Amino acid sequence: MSVDTAPAGMYREVLGTLLLGFAGAQLPDWVAALLEDGLAGICLYGDTIGTPDECRRLVAQVRAHKRDAIVAVDEEGGDVTRLHFCTGSPYPGNALLGRLDDLAVTEQIGRDVGAEAIAAGCTLLLAPVADVSTNPLNPVIGVRSFGADPHRVSAHVGAWIRGAHSAGIAVCTKHFPGHGDTTVDSHLGLPRVTRDLDALSTGELISFRAAIAAGTDAMMTAHILLPALDPKAPATMSPRIVGQLLRQDLGFAGVVLSDALDMEGARAGRGIAGAAVRSLAAGVDLLCLGGDNDPALIDEICATASAAVRAGALTIQRIGDAARKVRALQGARPSRDLTWGQAAAAPMPSDRLAAAFEISDRARRWIDEADGRFEFITLEAPVTPAINAVPWGPAASAIPSIQVSSAHAPLPVDGGYVAVVGRDIHRHEDARAFADRAREALGQRVICVEMGMPGPDLGYADIATFGASALVGKVLVELLRGHS
Repeated sequence: MSVDTAPAGMYREVLGTLLLGFAGAQLPDWVAALLEDGLAGICLYGDTIGTPDECRRLVAQVRAHKRDAIVAVDEEGGDVTRLHFCTGSPYPGNALLGRLDDLAVTEQIGRDVGAEAIAAGCTLLLAPVADVSTNPLNPVIGVRSFGADPHRVSAHVGAWIRGAHSAGIAVCTKHFPGHGDTTVDSHLGLPRVTRDLDALSTGELISFRAAIAAGTDAMMTAHILLPALDPKAPATMSPRIVGQLLRQDLGFAGVVLSDALDMEGARAGRGIAGAAVRSLAAGVDLLCLGGDNDPALIDEICATASAAVRAGALTIQRIGDAARKVRALQGARPSRDLTWGQAAAAPMPSDRLAAAFEISDRARRWIDEADGRFEFITLEAPVTPAINAVPWGPAASAIPSIQVSSAHAPLPVDGGYVAVVGRDIHRHEDARAFADRAREALGQRVICVEMGMPGPDLGYADIATFGASALVGKVLVELLRGHS
């Protein structure tokens, strides 16, 4: 679709609601052309950031074509990191921050992450996560949440936002109205949440209200089905959830941003273009398209929007209102001239972070008996696309480790001490089976270290770190070596 075939001005307005990603650290020519035609902005992913210099060059290319383009980054300061995609995050992550429960620390982390994002040229952080982690079988939220207590989550969400704002960057809180009580990853399917509005009001919605009170600039919707509110449409495409619950009931006046529309929870049965137009019609202002796009998709979205206007399913006024909201966000918090990492605070003492771990008596005895002489076995299991292939745990510090991906992998036979490290061990059959074999064969010489969200009975968590960032991995190594 071109300007000539769209209703007057509509092509540019539709482009003004789109946030897209692309592969590589060079700005594609077709994206440059779209920026000049009115594209709202870009979203940086791990493979587009590269080194700090490469990232700054890329953002400079973007700015050359559209000075006020939104440059968003999916940086949460923990297991989900884009700015530290190649090395692992130097921050503890939300679950551990929630356990520390020091709002000043959380605010400082928000400030540090915001300052690094600004130094990279970004204007919008796709954070913080306001989901309440009430389901230990959740495959996608887990340690990304500040915890299971909605009031504690609320306090830390507010602190994180204040910190990021003090650095001078806009934030997008996620994933409204709450992705914490799901057992399906919306990247791979459509989760169903069987909670009514009363339950949401005394649980998940508390933290989103806190985000609004703290001045969150944007709110990201979740691709989840809430039959009690809308039995047919995912939250992102539901006027009842976006228009009534978020806008009217909670009074949110900022930008509503969709989670990536290339996720199965959004695109299944309707495609990305269909999901985009339905989301726009439901009240979403800024449409995140994900990281793998091409000119044909943009044409398809514009053509689908035009067809929806002709059919009465979408109005030109709604498109214009969305584009105006997005333009306001483009100038909301201008970035400053910072050096990457310039504003970072002094590292938190390892012993303070380790004090927030869950450490069993068995593990404490193991640490004493091993006396720093042990080997790591790392259980490799599938991770959500949100985390992706980021270095994690002890391996992020180049600590030698035996990588295991099968329940039947050989066990050490030298009679030494072993620490079996994994993420969400209780959710993965092969990981559980290997841990069971190791315990049976090695007895007191082995411990299991859970670096994801532990199961409800801590059955595979002699130590639970509540996060697997590079920083947490370093603290774990120091603890096991008796230095913490």
